[in-house]
Amino acid sequence: AHRVMVATVRCDQAIWDLSEAFAKDEAVKALQAEAEGRVVDAYGEATKQLVSKCLADFDEAVEFFEPSVCQGKRSELQEKLLQLMSAATSAQHEFCRTGALSLYGQGIDTTAKKSQFAEDSASLHAKALETFDAGIMAASVTDETPKEVDDLRVRLVGDMQSIHDAKVKDLKAESMEDVKKLLSKALYMPFTSTFEDLPEDTWSTLRGVKGKVVKEHYELLDGELAGLGLAAAESHKCKADLAAFGKERYNNLIEEAVKSAPKIIKDKFVKAFCYDGKGMPRVWGPRVNVGEINAAAKKEAVSALSLLAISQIEGDRDLSEVEEALETLALASSSSGAASAEGGSSAPALSSLFASDSWPDLDREDVLLDPIECRSVWRQMESEISYTVSQAVTAHEAAKQASNRGPPLWTIIAMLFLGWNELMSLLYNPVLLVLLILLFVLGRAVYTRIDLGAELEKGFIPALISISMKLTPILIEVSQQFAWQIKEAIEKNAQAGQVQAQGAAGNSNNKKED
Repeated sequence: AHRVMVATVRCDQAIWDLSEAFAKDEAVKALQAEAEGRVVDAYGEATKQLVSKCLADFDEAVEFFEPSVCQGKRSELQEKLLQLMSAATSAQHEFCRTGALSLYGQGIDTTAKKSQFAEDSASLHAKALETFDAGIMAASVTDETPKEVDDLRVRLVGDMQSIHDAKVKDLKAESMEDVKKLLSKALYMPFTSTFEDLPEDTWSTLRGVKGKVVKEHYELLDGELAGLGLAAAESHKCKADLAAFGKERYNNLIEEAVKSAPKIIKDKFVKAFCYDGKGMPRVWGPRVNVGEINAAAKKEAVSALSLLAISQIEGDRDLSEVEEALETLALASSSSGAASAEGGSSAPALSSLFASDSWPDLDREDVLLDPIECRSVWRQMESEISYTVSQAVTAHEAAKQASNRGPPLWTIIAMLFLGWNELMSLLYNPVLLVLLILLFVLGRAVYTRIDLGAELEKGFIPALISISMKLTPILIEVSQQFAWQIKEAIEKNAQAGQVQAQGAAGNSNNKKED
């Protein structure tokens, strides 16, 4: 017991002296200062050498005391020395963590290809952990891994995951933004041009465009996000967001088109009223029925308004009642049908319908123009086309008067008086008379085939061009027809002469026999 007590006292004194000397050692202080400021490549080895030197001094100081006591005290001294270096060791461990995290962050930021992002980030993750482990091994002062290192590794993994998630979020947002811009551009032109033309299959066309464009951009989004390593649920969420954006975009395009409803239905009316079926400008000649054309053009406008009144982008709707109500509105608003519309039994029902803000049997979210708005749009359209219709009626009446107007009486008298000599010369020269008659017949045939009245309805210059192109073939055709008719007449006369000659010969033979 005395030996143990003496060994204990001597070892404690040695521990105190050596730990004080270790703390004041310039080499230790320099290593601590350097380790707390930057990464020291051989920190663990340098620390082990300093600790081993101090332990060697301890072994020398207590060489002749109780070995069991000295061995325990030696471990105590080692722990105390490592405790003195713990701040520097912790700093080195932290430098290892921050260095590995910096390596991972810089690598993630410089990853150029989104298609390989998941592979590159996994490779960087493994490389950063290897770098951290190598740094910890270089900074380790014991053979065992302290709990502090495990905690730092967990923090490093968490920080790298946070960087990874933030980068994935940015790349996903960038991809979504790019695909949304492309989707918006792909929807704009087809929707805009379709609403400008407004064919009968407008909504089926738009549904086809919508389905095709959205499907194409689903595939494009899959390609953009494929390399990010997203979970299936996250990919589905991105597609749902894209679908919601697409729906919002084409609904906005539809609303913008509906705001131009007065212009659209006016253009439909003007196209049907001012142009014929071939797309040529209509000429208001004397044989044109302006009222019939006006009614047909209004029917086209009513059909266009019914297409704009109800959205069918999600599916077909029965618009027969809407179109019938709008046709009744068009009839009631026209000057010819106003009295009948007011006195008819349907007038109260019509008034109540177009005083409502909803269409019967139709969902409110599908209504683009309610009855009140339809009535306002129709009235605006009629006020804008009234001048066009009045011009057409005026031109038609002028053409009718011009076609019914004959030459003045004085011109007829002047022609008879001044042309008396020519008339007498014709009577004294029957050959010239026959030639003039043939020329008149030829001219009449050519005039009939040209249809001069119909050609002049196109306008003076177009009529001249059309007549000049038709004149030569018609002259050839009429000349051939006249030649064939003259030849046929000559042959018939010859056959009739032969028959008469044969009949005369037969009569003479009969008389001789008698």
